[in-house]
Amino acid sequence: KARLTQSSPRGRRKFCNFYNTMTTNEKRIKIAEACGWLDITRCTRRFKPAEDGVCVMGTKDPPSINYAREYSFLPDYFNDLNACHQMEKKLSDNQWITYMDNLCAVNGRQCGLPKNTCRRAVIHASAEQRAEAFGKTLNLW
Repeated sequence: KARLTQSSPRGRRKFCNFYNTMTTNEKRIKIAEACGWLDITRCTRRFKPAEDGVCVMGTKDPPSINYAREYSFLPDYFNDLNACHQMEKKLSDNQWITYMDNLCAVNGRQCGLPKNTCRRAVIHASAEQRAEAFGKTLNLW
């Protein structure tokens, strides 16, 4: 969600990206929504909060009058490679190309030369780097 702001007296405009200040938990919720999680809510007090103080639950069950929806904790995309694997399954073939470029960029490397360096960065990327690249690929922030 961007806002146009005046950048100079001549009337040029630039985009200000407000997602740069998103917390890890807010990014986690955006990824969960992109992966099909519904009705994401804060947990009750009896559950242990996440590291940033917020416990979040959601469901993948569509609303129905015939059965109750089963809620569970959102996957920890920033710390769990298994959750990242599930998230990566949502990407189309074209999105994979962008995702790989973003993954290289998140690792601080440019894809191109040398290719072995970029490939190594992609193979050994952490869960946090994968989640960040996924969000950038789908323009979630």
